[in-house]
Amino acid sequence: MTCSSSAKAVRFERFELRITKNYPILVIHLAATFIMVGVIWLVQLVHYPLMSFVDTSRFSEFEQLHRAGIFWIVAPAMLVEGVTGVWLVSAFKGDWRRIWAWLGLVFLGVIWLSTAFIQIPLHESLQSKFLASDLDRLVATNWIRTIAWSLRGAVCFFLLITIDNLGLWQPKRNANKS
Repeated sequence: MTCSSSAKAVRFERFELRITKNYPILVIHLAATFIMVGVIWLVQLVHYPLMSFVDTSRFSEFEQLHRAGIFWIVAPAMLVEGVTGVWLVSAFKGDWRRIWAWLGLVFLGVIWLSTAFIQIPLHESLQSKFLASDLDRLVATNWIRTIAWSLRGAVCFFLLITIDNLGLWQPKRNANKS
């Protein structure tokens, strides 16, 4: 993938930054992914373990409030991850980075499947009736998402640092050179 002549350039002393149309998408993708990496580690290490201290007589109410509140944080970020992830797979067509973009989507698929078929059913069960075994299972199985999002973060960061090979940072052209 090469920079088009319509790319915007920011000049530095010896280099110029050429921003291709895919670079902002990658940055948005990286931001959404790292928001979710932060959220999932907070949930895994702090929020889910603290659920065991909630009074069981009020756990259903707590669970309902948790699900309603967390939705507005994770749903937009997950949606942006999905849309920009698909964009990047198509943007890296014919480029070796495409396999990395696909790998990021595979991790996202693992996350979404785990969410749909493990975490959401456990949250529903906990909302209807608190069982310590369900909470323990929720904490244990959430490691699937925690690890997958962490790996996604590494993949996205790798894509970002290798983008210069697409012509992002180029030596400044000197017209006065003989």
